[in-house]
Amino acid sequence: MIKQLLVVALLSISYITYGQGGFVKFLDSGPLERNEIFDIYNDEEVNRLFVLGNEIDSSNFYSLKFIKIDTLGEQEWEVDYTGEGTNDYILRNWNNIVKIDDNKYAVYGNKFKEWITFNVIFTADGQVESEFEYFQNEEDRTTITAQQIKNDDSLLTISSLQIQNGRVDYQVIKSNLSGQEIWKKKYGENNGLNDNPLFIKSLSNEEYLIVGRSITIIPSFLSDPWNSDYYIVHIDKDGNIINEIHSQTNTKDGIVSELVYFESEEGEGRLAFASTLLGVDAIANDLTSKIRYLIIDMEGNIQDSTSIGNNLTPFNYLSYNKRVEDGFLVAGQMILDDLSARWPVVGKFNENADSVWWSTYDINDTESFYDKVEITGMQILPSGSIFLCGNLEEFYDPFNAIMRPFIMKLDKDGCLEPGCRMTTSTDDLNIDRELLLTPNPTTGHVQLSADQAGVLMLYSITGTRLMSINITEGMNKIDISDLEAGIIIYNLTMGTEIQTGKLIKL
Repeated sequence: MIKQLLVVALLSISYITYGQGGFVKFLDSGPLERNEIFDIYNDEEVNRLFVLGNEIDSSNFYSLKFIKIDTLGEQEWEVDYTGEGTNDYILRNWNNIVKIDDNKYAVYGNKFKEWITFNVIFTADGQVESEFEYFQNEEDRTTITAQQIKNDDSLLTISSLQIQNGRVDYQVIKSNLSGQEIWKKKYGENNGLNDNPLFIKSLSNEEYLIVGRSITIIPSFLSDPWNSDYYIVHIDKDGNIINEIHSQTNTKDGIVSELVYFESEEGEGRLAFASTLLGVDAIANDLTSKIRYLIIDMEGNIQDSTSIGNNLTPFNYLSYNKRVEDGFLVAGQMILDDLSARWPVVGKFNENADSVWWSTYDINDTESFYDKVEITGMQILPSGSIFLCGNLEEFYDPFNAIMRPFIMKLDKDGCLEPGCRMTTSTDDLNIDRELLLTPNPTTGHVQLSADQAGVLMLYSITGTRLMSINITEGMNKIDISDLEAGIIIYNLTMGTEIQTGKLIKL
């Protein structure tokens, strides 16, 4: 018997508003404090958003959580769905919600214990219309990674295939809305690589782009030879390959963001997306990462690019990339320094891959300095407002992690409060891990040694400007004793160099 519970009560445990700019809303953490959300979908026709995630009960059982909210973040209903109750429904990929028609939404993922993929069709009022399973194969373990609805109401589904010999290929299956297969194409068999497909992107005239990452088996020491690059496979409506694009640099590439197709002023096709330049910390034998934004043509030739970050910290990457009227909005996560762990980051690029602005957000409302944030969804409203969803893993101590799913609304400029700007425009934003302001934490005074004159800006964690100080060459002593205790964001501009970080006022 299908188990479905429709709840209309609000489950918010924390709701932080910031005037007309936006808000951060933490959802119910559940009995194990480990619930997670993985997608947010904006339906412009009904002016509502749908949030999808997992609810984890006390026996480690995963069920689906499907929530409908308005644009103010107020919940209208929630569905907890467990199907027959024999398998865990687990979400671990992007864009899990696909609209089928005016009254139906397909959600998809994997049944955790049996290597089965599933589709559940929900109606707009939270009722379950149907569910089907597919891709069960005892030899090839399948993990669904993305899905796309075609104009003829069929599904295009991409998944990774974990072959028994250790190789990972990928496949695309076209099916109808009942799960009946129309055609299946398998890729990567001749590459000899581990192929990790990330998503499938629709183009016009029934063509599609498969986007992923290929790697060889990583050796015990990352300083040993190994290869990692992104790939983009252009296919026609029947799954036949038109063209393949691979990284055209000598560096290792990590996670790739969503692609946006657009045409240049000359009418030529272009792809805009973020990639990750991977490096190696030889001492720690660990990966580091640096974000870059690319504009390439349809043959893979790089037209423009911009690098972001200092390549000294891991987990700097962008996942989401949306087209807006005068550029592209991106979102992901970034490590600012050793103390702050991962923060959400939202930025904007133009068609020349120049960065227009960047903002980072310390969204936690508790005194935890070891937050690990992952952005799992992004939607742009017709008004230009930006909705994000994600999960904050909060460490009160190293042995007690709490997972706090959240939704976050920003205005069109990435501000929680109208008119804020945490960082200014720059083509290459350097985020310095070194302590520029000392002592940190401080009770009232800090010192800054500067090589040249500049301007130091101090902001609250919500983006409100607190102070602006002119910096002179040499040692500067700055009095912040009148500021309230808490976390302060600083932004130091000296000539063309911009550095940012976090200061703790006791």
